[in-house]
Parts: sequence; structure tokens; C-alpha cells
Amino acid sequence: MRKTKAEARQTREALLAAALDVFYRRGVSHASLQEISAAAGLTRGALYWHFKNKEDLFDALFQQWSAEISTQLDSDIATASPDIWRNLLATSEQFLHRLADDADFRKFCHILHLNCEFTEDNHTIVALVQQYQAQWQQQLRQAFRICVQHGALHPDTDIEQAAFYCHATLKGILDIWLSTAAFDLKTTGLRLMTACRTTPICATTRSWRIARRLREFCIRIKGCLKLFRQPFVTAGPNQSIPYSMVTTKRTCLSTVRLS
Repeated sequence: MRKTKAEARQTREALLAAALDVFYRRGVSHASLQEISAAAGLTRGALYWHFKNKEDLFDALFQQWSAEISTQLDSDIATASPDIWRNLLATSEQFLHRLADDADFRKFCHILHLNCEFTEDNHTIVALVQQYQAQWQQQLRQAFRICVQHGALHPDTDIEQAAFYCHATLKGILDIWLSTAAFDLKTTGLRLMTACRTTPICATTRSWRIARRLREFCIRIKGCLKLFRQPFVTAGPNQSIPYSMVTTKRTCLSTVRLS
């Protein structure tokens, strides 16, 4: 009997839920389609009816969890909204709150940041992740140009550097929190994202200021170095490395420069 659209949708959702769980427990490179179909209580044939391979399944999982995150930013870029910076911060706050409170969303972010192994066997999915990272960087560059136009950022802002800085900060926040949960994600994470726009207000004591900046430095250097090392795994002889170590060092050290 041919499945109805509703039944097909339920089957697809069951497979995506099973993939989320298996990728989280086993890592993307070690997970098999047999494991995923068995976890969903379905046959491999049912899985292949919906997804061509593991890469296609991973892409669908990414689209499912990331679509709503970029919707507001896409809209603001399309309309050159004067509220784009405020909306970017609001979206970041919603993202961090959801990560702290939603167990399934936390699993997805854990997979993306910690369980997507950079191995030769996993190169297709790694390339897919890098493609989405490049798209996110491009969105940030477009958003920051609009911010400059509306006066939300200084007219001399280095757009390329600002996008890299913001991206590295977010990756550092997520990697450290997902690994250790060593700080309050909702408050500290948002404060660090806000600091991408302006230098944080100076503390009353130099020692507190140094401690605060060193903490931020640890978060940002982790994000910077992770972005920098990724292309070495998959880049071929004719592929360029998108980030130089000079850019990485300059971005990281700018964090600990005290006023």
C-alpha cells in the first residue's frame, strides 16, 4: 500500500530524530545508516526512500535545526533593515537560550561542533559543514556592511575582520560550553557576542579587567584556531586556505589589549 503524505512525513521525522540521537552518541563518522534505521524502528529501504546517503541525511538534519536561526538575518539583509544589529543580538540571545534549555537542540550543536570529526572518511560531511560556515560568514559580512550604512558600526570597521571575529567568538563560546558547561551560557555568551561591536565597559580594577579579558581570549582563540585548522584536513593542492595565521593571531590578540 502506498504511504500517505502524512505517513511519509512521520517516517522522515522519525529517521531525523534517530539520526540526531545516533550522531550524538556515536559521532558522525562512526554512525551507520543501519544503526539509524534500526533506532527509528525502520528498514534501510525506508531510509533510502527518503535519503540518498549519510551526507544527505546529515544535510537534512542541519536544515531542520538551522533554518529558523538564519530566517531573521536573511530578511534583514534583503531589506537592509536599520534594526539589523539589534535583531542580530536578539537572534543570538534566542539561540543561546534555546541551546541552554532545549536538549535536542543541544544535541544538534554538540554534533556540529564536537562530533563532526575531521577525518578523511568524513570529508564530504566536513566539506558540507565548511560550506555552511562560509555562508554564515558571508551573511555576517553583509549584515555588518548594512550596520555601517545605518551607523550601528563605526564607518572604519574592517568588515572581513569583524565577521571573522564574531564567528570565532561564537564558535569559542559553543565549543567551551558544550565541552565543560563552565559558565552561564545565557548571560556570559550574550555579553561576549555584544562585545563584538564595542569594547566592554572598563572595570574598576585592572586585575579584574585582566582576568575578564583572559577568559574572553581563551574563548576566542579556541574559536579562531578551530576555524584556522579545518581547511588543512580537506584542502587539496590547488585549494586556498581561507584564513591566515596572521589574521588569526591579530584577531585573538585584539581581545586582550587593555585600555
